[in-house]
Amino acid sequence: MAKCFQLKRTVEFHETDAAGFVHFSNFFTYMEEAEHAFLNSLNIPVYEKSREGWFGWPRVRASCNYLAPLNFQDEFEIELRVVEISIKTVLFKIRFLKIENDDRTEAANGEITSIYARRSLSDNGIDPMSIPKHILEKVRPYTI
Repeated sequence: MAKCFQLKRTVEFHETDAAGFVHFSNFFTYMEEAEHAFLNSLNIPVYEKSREGWFGWPRVRASCNYLAPLNFQDEFEIELRVVEISIKTVLFKIRFLKIENDDRTEAANGEITSIYARRSLSDNGIDPMSIPKHILEKVRPYTI
């Protein structure tokens, strides 16, 4: 069975809209936050400089489906799973679960696709790169 990375959060006031719900755009920030926490938990740099350039994980696709509102001070859990790993990309499936007592209600779900890429020091161009073997070995146990 694939591992699941989990991150707990509480909705902050500044993340809500005039109706008191988490603004839809913040779910994309939450997905990025979960991705970064996941990579950090595996000691994989989110962004790293070397003589060859800057290496990181830019997104090439993101989507989110909204199912139930989250409100100010709601506690929720973000579940991240790896759906697919290719030579240069990782597809993450992310679920947002509102925590109420011992119950969890799915508030939203989404996907992000990130590429492993190098930004050149000389011309600022971005070049997709093959994901290094040591990174693949750390990520594979989370693949569905």
